[in-house]
Amino acid sequence: MIFKKEFKETYAILEGKKELHPLFDELKQFVEKEFDIKVFSVFLDTEESRSARNFLLEKGYKKRLIFNVASNKEREKMQNAVPYSDDKVSDVIIMRNDENKQKIIIDKLYDLNKKYNVSLPENKKEIWVDYFYFFALDYVWLSVQKQKHKIKKIINSYRNKANIWKLSIMGPGLVVFYEKDKDVKTNLDNGITKEIKDNIFSIFKENDKLNILEYVYHDEYISFDSKENLDKNYHGSLYLYFR
Repeated sequence: MIFKKEFKETYAILEGKKELHPLFDELKQFVEKEFDIKVFSVFLDTEESRSARNFLLEKGYKKRLIFNVASNKEREKMQNAVPYSDDKVSDVIIMRNDENKQKIIIDKLYDLNKKYNVSLPENKKEIWVDYFYFFALDYVWLSVQKQKHKIKKIINSYRNKANIWKLSIMGPGLVVFYEKDKDVKTNLDNGITKEIKDNIFSIFKENDKLNILEYVYHDEYISFDSKENLDKNYHGSLYLYFR
């Protein structure tokens, strides 16, 4: 979940009730055009936990420049997947900033600051660029909570025809569980999965006053699986599945 202050500020900016600082507004427009991503807002620093602040300080960073982007896929455009191992984990893939893109953004920030004179570290390397999609996550979560009864009604209308076992709502995400693995393939091939996904997303759009969801990828919030897979690989536990 995004920090409450930044969520409210971003919402107000998108409503037109608050203006993004001119420096960050210009930087936002530059990044959107340069890298073809959607940015909702830009913040320098935020209300972070002590552990997050300590981590940045340990790495030599004094400030964090945060871009609230539309989705995880937008974030992935700005970062690279790299293998990672330490004394606790091995052979995992993590996302690291693309150094060239980070340099372009930081250079632009300091160039724009000649006009705006915001307090920045003297050393450009003391700013870390980060990409959050928490605003979109929370926005979708609110849509899910408001429309939960309508979403369940859609699922019930397909329950017998598509052999649906359960709808699970976890955070902003919805997972439709069919009974069998074969149902996942069958309903994908016959178009029922797409129908369900489109119908649910149309419910989200009903209350989307800010047109946020036009930038959101369906597959990040609505997915399909089977009870058979849950039982076989997660001991039938939704807790383990979503962990």
